[in-house]
Amino acid sequence: MSEMNRITVGSIVEFGSWEQCSGITARTPIDWLVLETDGQTAVLISKRGLEFRAYHDEKGRINWDGCALRAWLNGPFLEEAFTAEEQARIRTVDLETRAYGEDDADIVIHTQDRVWLLSDDEAERYFAADDEWKCLPTERALSYDAWFWNKVYGDGLECAWWLRSTGDSPDRAGVVLDYGMVVSDGWSAGREGPAVRPVIVLELA
Repeated sequence: MSEMNRITVGSIVEFGSWEQCSGITARTPIDWLVLETDGQTAVLISKRGLEFRAYHDEKGRINWDGCALRAWLNGPFLEEAFTAEEQARIRTVDLETRAYGEDDADIVIHTQDRVWLLSDDEAERYFAADDEWKCLPTERALSYDAWFWNKVYGDGLECAWWLRSTGDSPDRAGVVLDYGMVVSDGWSAGREGPAVRPVIVLELA
């Protein structure tokens, strides 16, 4: 616990566990990048893309509050990645997310989440240089037969990753591309290619 109190922005900490090695079912500690800390809590994002999943499992209009990815993060992922003791240290946060109303007007939705994704605005606040945005998938995620950017273009192993903000139409969600560019107009929410980089707020003391 004491080492957690000395973490700084940009440092890497281990917390929870997930299957990350190809061909091995054993779980290994998850590495998290510290985005922000006040000494008592820290905002963490997984260093690697832990899974390739669709934002939603059906075509059509969808916002963060009703998407399948949010349900998975706050359900199966939370339960499987963290022990009961670890879950007790993960704070519930109030989130505001840009979205579309039924009449396609811009709205802001309010949710309470324990595990979430960055919005496009938050991503731009936390990351500055292009290299900081880049994300490698885990070895296990890389072994999936799932589409992701560089399987087509072959420029490396970096992968695109989801944001929680709705894109430029109600059936799209924002992404960060493999080379570090935010695409606020988004990709189809049903696309399975982008990786998932969970975000949590951890109590350090």
